[in-house]
Amino acid sequence: MSNTQLLKDSARNAGGIAVYVALVSALMNSVERIGGPANKALGGIAFLMLFVFSAAVTGTLFLGQPLALFLQGNRREGISLLAYTLGWLFVLTVAAFVVALSF
Repeated sequence: MSNTQLLKDSARNAGGIAVYVALVSALMNSVERIGGPANKALGGIAFLMLFVFSAAVTGTLFLGQPLALFLQGNRREGISLLAYTLGWLFVLTVAAFVVALSF
């Protein structure tokens, strides 16, 4: 796999994580407005279920393809894809903070 393809795949993976996080954040910000105050016990259960689900989704987006490459014997590509994805995610995180702090 070429470096260009690894960069594209890593940008797609990090972008998918950013979109997922943005959607979950929007959902969490609007839940009380849509449904009113939540039952504390059920709200805690729902939050923890969302946390576990989010870990699975983001873990798959972050580690899925790099791990598959690594296990197929393409160790260098797998590690590179993981590193590039981490780099993109860092850039997107910094951008999110810059945008959040500018409003």
